[in-house]
Amino acid sequence: PERRLACERDLLLYLTTYFPHSTGLSPFSDDHKRIIERIQRCLLEGGRFVNAVYRGFAKTTCSENAGIWAVSYGHRRFLPLFAANKEASDRMIASIKTEFETNDLLAEDFPEICHPLRALEGRPQRCGTQTYNGERTRSLWRTNAIALPAIRVPADWMPGVEAGTLSPASSSVLVAKGLTSAGTRGITFKMPDGTQLRPDCVIIDDPQTEESSESPLQIGKRLSVIRRGILKSSGHRKTIAVIINATVIAKNDLVDQLLTLPENAAWQGERIPMVRKWADVHETFWLTKYKEARQNYDRDDPASQAEAHARATALYEEHQAEADAGCMVSWDYCYDPEIEISAIQHAYNMLIDDGPAVFASEFQQMPEEKEYGDKMLTPRQVANKLNGLSRGECPARTEQVTAFIDVHDRLLWWGVCAWWEGFGGALVDYGTWPDQRQVYVDMKACPNPLANKYRKDTKTKEGAILKGIVDCANALLAKRWTREDGTEYQVGRLHIDGGYLPEVVAKAIRLIGQPQIVRPAMGQAVGPRYRPMSEWKLDRGEKRGHYLLLGKVPSMPGLRVTKADVNYWKSFVHARLAVDVAAKTGGLSLWGNEAANHRMLADHLTSEYPTTTQGQGRELQEWQLKPGQSENHLLDVVVGAAAGASTLGIALPAAAGASTLGIALPEADGVPLKKVRRKLSEIQQRKKGR
Repeated sequence: PERRLACERDLLLYLTTYFPHSTGLSPFSDDHKRIIERIQRCLLEGGRFVNAVYRGFAKTTCSENAGIWAVSYGHRRFLPLFAANKEASDRMIASIKTEFETNDLLAEDFPEICHPLRALEGRPQRCGTQTYNGERTRSLWRTNAIALPAIRVPADWMPGVEAGTLSPASSSVLVAKGLTSAGTRGITFKMPDGTQLRPDCVIIDDPQTEESSESPLQIGKRLSVIRRGILKSSGHRKTIAVIINATVIAKNDLVDQLLTLPENAAWQGERIPMVRKWADVHETFWLTKYKEARQNYDRDDPASQAEAHARATALYEEHQAEADAGCMVSWDYCYDPEIEISAIQHAYNMLIDDGPAVFASEFQQMPEEKEYGDKMLTPRQVANKLNGLSRGECPARTEQVTAFIDVHDRLLWWGVCAWWEGFGGALVDYGTWPDQRQVYVDMKACPNPLANKYRKDTKTKEGAILKGIVDCANALLAKRWTREDGTEYQVGRLHIDGGYLPEVVAKAIRLIGQPQIVRPAMGQAVGPRYRPMSEWKLDRGEKRGHYLLLGKVPSMPGLRVTKADVNYWKSFVHARLAVDVAAKTGGLSLWGNEAANHRMLADHLTSEYPTTTQGQGRELQEWQLKPGQSENHLLDVVVGAAAGASTLGIALPAAAGASTLGIALPEADGVPLKKVRRKLSEIQQRKKGR
């Protein structure tokens, strides 16, 4: 009893006392103690905490054992545990079950929990008939959930506990789920007395995978689950407590955003690096002499590497005092005692073996920003290109308004931009059709796709897309876009993506009935193997523009189609975004004052990266999706709107020079300047001859 009572409100003592083979195996560091104190505060008093710790910190084990502590003492009655996916959550609940079934210290001090659960012998079907003193225990032993047995305690069981009352742990529930699994919303559990339990605390362990940490769509989806699902699962009568124990994997991933972005100011927490300060001889010993000794082996000889590692360890042991001087590591016991001497050596081994990029993310909680192309903008930089205007309001310099509709099976993506002389611009509005009423839209899982909106009108995919294009276009054309001074504008050019289902798009444009404004547009990725558009042979009736051709395509008879070099126009849009918002000409800004409103837009606009290539006597940039990205629709929207502005006469200044991405922007519309000068020279020569 004394041991049990001593740990009741001391999580650190509980972890080190009852789990000698996991959280009690090695002495905790000061960082561990601070993290454990934060977890205890959350479990007892509430709050929102993020603990970003490195691999091998025992964060998952601490999460599991802290959950056992919370329900065993009755500190929390319904405690869901979330992990990145179902496989990880299944491992967590299996680990907790193992402790209840095999941990003899727990069985000795918490017999009212462990004895009935052990008596099940791993057979969940026994839960329904198990009794104690003739009363059902109402235990639950599922693959993803445990309900602790309801036991009325005997006389003299614990000091201060009246005989016949339910034990503090009775009917307490642990549930483990994947973060994006179905049923995250509305988690409840009915008690034996009919009381409906809602979660009062949640522990989230490593909420992201390697793949999801690289995907803005997945990051947005998981953040939405936390904000809209988990944080609201306790209802309005009680504020839920949340603990997240995780590792920062990539820049701007879920954990990084919770620790840095202003909209997440309600969260408290810290990053725990493995190395707080590198050694004084970081460069002169560790990354030279020691590194050379560790890496000097024959890759074809299996035994050679182990010998090199042993030589490096001997070198370190000989110079340990000098090598360790000035170095500060988080946990002195974080190393392999069979092959390493200290935690400092362990940290340097991983730095040398895996490289600084891996070490920065996995162990320092400060991942490096991945670089894509020359001066590639980050989502955060794009989201901060704000002009302070209201949504739908055009800047005072506006001369033209253009729009674009990107066509897909489930949704249409649209955007409206204002433009003025010098190719300055502002994205004044954007969204989806139908409107999903979500800040961050996942097209694959959107709640209101085109098929749902038009299910009464058509049974076919093509019919729903047709209706959607017509309705979306008419809505954009009917609206008047107001400038700061009150001047109203109508959309002067509406481009509709004609690359997908061109026949459907052509039919929709005919139904809209404004051919001078509405045109189909098709992107042409003009790569290094192809001649630039300025050298393409024009068919009868075709016209050339600035990296554009206005002509016809067989699938859209009778319609003039804008064909755009999307590699150029994507570079062009990024160059406009790179210009400072305060610049008088050439920049592209976003409406509003809150960067958080444009998180999805910023992810779409930075979903691709350029690679500089050469071909046909010129240098150009080819764009492709970043790894883990799948949603680039709003990038296509802004590119299509910018190309539309060019068809209306909006152009760069003659002396624009090179853009901030290093892309040469021709001074003549669609024709290299050298050819223009050559043509003028020929005309002058003919005049002289006459």
